Amino acid sequence: MFKLLIVDDEFITRKGIIGQIDFKIFDIEAIEEADDGLRALEVAKVFKPDIVISDIKMPRMDGMTFAFELKKILPSCRIIFMSAYTDLDYYRSAIKLNAISYIEKPIDLDEMKAAVKNAVEDLMQYLKFKNMSSKMNQLVLDNRDVLKSQLSALLINNKVNLSELNEKAEALGYELYTTGSYISIIVTQYTKGHLDPYELDTSKNKANLILKNYFQPLNCYKVWHYKGNMIVINLIASKNDQIILSPNRLKGIFEGIYDALQEFCKPSIAIGKLVTKASDAYQSYLSAAITLERLFYKEGKLVAVYEQKHLSSSYKYKAELLGDFNKLLEKAEPTECVLFVKQLTKNIQVNTDSTKNMIKDIYFQLAQIVDHFMDVSNQDQQEHLTWDAIASMVSLKELEKYLLDKTRHYFDTLKEQSVMNSMALRVKQYVQLHYDDMTLSIDSIAQELGVSNPYLCAVFKKETNQTINKYITNYRVEKSKALLKDFTLRIEDVASQVGYGDSDYFSKVFKKNALCTPTEYRKKYVV
Repeated sequence: MFKLLIVDDEFITRKGIIGQIDFKIFDIEAIEEADDGLRALEVAKVFKPDIVISDIKMPRMDGMTFAFELKKILPSCRIIFMSAYTDLDYYRSAIKLNAISYIEKPIDLDEMKAAVKNAVEDLMQYLKFKNMSSKMNQLVLDNRDVLKSQLSALLINNKVNLSELNEKAEALGYELYTTGSYISIIVTQYTKGHLDPYELDTSKNKANLILKNYFQPLNCYKVWHYKGNMIVINLIASKNDQIILSPNRLKGIFEGIYDALQEFCKPSIAIGKLVTKASDAYQSYLSAAITLERLFYKEGKLVAVYEQKHLSSSYKYKAELLGDFNKLLEKAEPTECVLFVKQLTKNIQVNTDSTKNMIKDIYFQLAQIVDHFMDVSNQDQQEHLTWDAIASMVSLKELEKYLLDKTRHYFDTLKEQSVMNSMALRVKQYVQLHYDDMTLSIDSIAQELGVSNPYLCAVFKKETNQTINKYITNYRVEKSKALLKDFTLRIEDVASQVGYGDSDYFSKVFKKNALCTPTEYRKKYVV
């Protein structure tokens, strides 16, 4: 039903996306590729894609320039941007283009699938409303909620169609003032886990009821629409009633809305700047979107008003950060680990121009290190659980609490095991420090711990319900999975780094444990 164009100067990225995602489940039946913006524009004129996935940094014509040109010929085309760069200017441009999503590289397949799903749903809704307006125009006009939603969506379009805006406003009995007061507010709603259609409808109904109750005292026009997990609200008043829409006055109202929404979701509310023309409403929306990014660094109630003067910078990620944290965990220094996390949060807190996705990725990698020390049996499953938890977090403080709780839980577990004088724990710690040693064996472990082989094996089996050799193998395989994500390493390199001198033997061990060869795992799980 839909057509997709993938634009990226990296051949591997294009083929990786096509090979790893089953686009047929999204009703995408035709796919074309292009290696730069200029070539993509030529293809688009003939192919006429419904959805475009485009990189930003490309030779000849970059992704942003291509997207602006594309919108001139295919205004209804949905765009998904991907980039290894976290430039706020790109984010602003993406908003102006009404991009469905802005995905940072390296690409997370689940995030890409969600973006494609949103694009398809957005297109289907667009086509639905387009058909309804032509076939059932009178019925649509009678539905005020639909009209309000359409008017709200039109207001935040940077290429606003004033005649269409006025048509919708007149149908509602509203007046779009030539010089008036217009302001956009973005409300995000995060919930634990994925909601089914019934739960989504219930959540929307609750949110609509709350907004209607709190908006009753406001003597102005109120329209809003849903965009993914966001509610985009547009308030309109005459110039004489500008005081009604004072951002600071609205902040008090939305703090009440924030409290009410907290009963069933984790909200964030960003209030944009006040503008005087309907044609400038998208600027208010853009300022609300920028404020929403900054809310990530706020403590307490996540409600904020746009501030034009904002002096900050981006956090400078240091490669040694992960290694330093790993060393503290190896040394079993709980106080130092807690101070490390708190200092990291403090350093990031003053760099509020950092994109929240970049910051979330840092905490995700630190959480993964703790998971490895926790010796989780299924690292792949735990990786997904950890990312799902972090992805749903709405503030830096929430990230800090999550990582601190996970770190403290790890040290509490160590303490409990220490109290029980767990010989198994000492074995695990020794393996974790020497798994890359090709001479690692039960003999070397027993000699290090000062006990006999039979005693060591019996105690370990009793406490863990597995043999020492099985534990060593499992641990080495889990470590090798992480190394396989680095394409610069050969299979032989990975084998030697986890204690196997023979790469063929390593492949046999890996396949028996992971049910696929190292090469198959790399193709299947790594883009």
